[in-house]
Order: sequence, then C-alpha cells, then structure tokens
Amino acid sequence: MRKISLLNLILFASMITTTASAARLSVIFTGGSGGSERTYARAFITSTTYDGNLGGIAGADAKCQARANAASLGGTWKAIISDSTTNAQSRMKFRTKPVYDLAGRLLWNPAQGVTHSNDSYTMYIPSPFYSPGQTVVGAPTMASGLRTTELGGTATNETWSGSDPYGAAVANTHCTNWSTTAGNGFVGRADTVTQTWIYYTTRSCATATLSLYCLEDE
Repeated sequence: MRKISLLNLILFASMITTTASAARLSVIFTGGSGGSERTYARAFITSTTYDGNLGGIAGADAKCQARANAASLGGTWKAIISDSTTNAQSRMKFRTKPVYDLAGRLLWNPAQGVTHSNDSYTMYIPSPFYSPGQTVVGAPTMASGLRTTELGGTATNETWSGSDPYGAAVANTHCTNWSTTAGNGFVGRADTVTQTWIYYTTRSCATATLSLYCLEDE
C-alpha cells in the first residue's frame, strides 16, 4: 500500500477547508468577483489585532487589504477609521450598494427599511452612522453587528475607530493619526448594532491590541 506522508495529509486537509469556504461564500454571494460587478459590497472585522501605530490611515487600509488577500476575498478594501484630517463618514458617504458581512448578514442598505423592535417605525440605513439630530435611544445603526472575520470566524473584541457616531473624528484620540503608540485612541465594539459599534471608549495606543473594520470599495 502506498504511504501518504504527514505533509501530504496536511496539504489535502487545507485544500478541503479552502474549497468548502469558497463554496459557502459562493452560495451566499452571487455575481462577479469584483465589487464594481456586483450589486452589493462586503465588510469584515480583522482576525488579527494591532496596537495604535497602524502606519496612518494608509497603513490601516493596507492591513485590511492584506487580510482580504490572505483570505482570497478579492476586491479592494479600506479601513473604517478616522484621524485628524479624514473622517470615516467621508470615506463611505457615496456608498450606494447594500453591505453584507461574510456570513451573508445585511449590515446596512440604502434602499431597505429596517423595522424597529417595537414596530413603531421603520428607519432606513444608508450608512451605519447616525445623522445629526437623530434620536439615538434604542435605534439601531446597523441591521447586524460587524463581527465576522475575513476567515469566516466570529470576533467580539474592540476595534480602532477614532470616530464618533456620525463617522467624524474624535479630537486627540487617534494615536497621533495612527502613527505612534503615544496617548489614546477611540474604539468601537464589534458585538453591538448601536452607536457603540464605532463610538465606545478610549484605549491606550501602546497596550491595547485591537482589530480593524474593513470595507470593500465599490
């Protein structure tokens, strides 16, 4: 009988896992492989964590792209994050497609109403950010929490955001534009659909190691 080496067994198991993952996503998401060819976009939270020195927003984007590449997701990806010169909201405000996590759950949709839990009203979610003057008590900002990683797992940890509920920068809480480990950075929570998904509390840029929210560019 022909012997199968341990290395070949590992490679075979890896191939099965990768194929199963691809099949699962092909069922959830249909259409072309690029964001511009589809009628939706995707988002995930990174399975890897980082201190506050992200290499600036460009570095945060590069980290999102690297994780997407590692998971063979295709597309172009950027971080949902703010600093003193760039607001997360401004990076997303022209988005027109519904956004799903990698488990197929709707996160937000410009054209779809979401009925509040008490059935008293329907709110529309063109983005996950509150509008100025909006009543926020009990109102969800997203249809689902953004807690699925690029690998398909579930994360409930905190994320670097530097942002308030409107997607604008919170002054002096972005680790010096995400370029050092000095000071504090504002963070969000991946286990919620309220404003705390992006606007929760501050953490030390040096000692906290947190995830990033990543959004597929249209």
